[in-house]
Amino acid sequence: SDYELVSNTMLTSTSFTDKQPYYGTTHYMVRSVKLEDRASGSYYNLGQGIFTEVVGVESGNFYSSVKESFQNQWKIYPNPAKDMLYGTSQLNGKVSVAIHNTLGVLVYKESELSNNFNISLENFNTGLYFITVSNELEQFTEKVIVE
Repeated sequence: SDYELVSNTMLTSTSFTDKQPYYGTTHYMVRSVKLEDRASGSYYNLGQGIFTEVVGVESGNFYSSVKESFQNQWKIYPNPAKDMLYGTSQLNGKVSVAIHNTLGVLVYKESELSNNFNISLENFNTGLYFITVSNELEQFTEKVIVE
C-alpha cells in the first residue's frame, strides 16, 4: 500500500482529475494544509487526511464508486471526554482500539471489540490522546481530549 504524490503543488480547488489513473482500483488520500504563523516562524500544518477509491478503471473507460471512508463510518464521542469514551458504527465485525498519548506511548489497547464499544477514562490523565480504530483491512486515528 504505497502512495504516490499526484501533484507537486498544493491544490486550492475542491476537485482533482487524475489523467493517468492505475487500472483496476486506485486509492486516494486527501489532506488539508494550513499555513501556521508563529513567533518562531511559519510552517505548514498537515491535516490527518481522508481516504477514497476509484474502482473499475479499464483502458481509458471507467466508472467510479466513491466508498465512504472507514473513518467516516465511525463516531467517537464525546470529545472532549471526561469519564467514558464511546465508539459506534453501522459496520459489522470486530475492531481493535489503541490509545496513545502525545509522546506516542501506548496507554490502552483492546482487541475484538464490537462496532459499539465504550472505554473507561478513569485512569487517564487530562490531556490530548490519539485513538486508533482498526480492523483487518483499514484503520483511522482521531484526536481525543480527556478533561
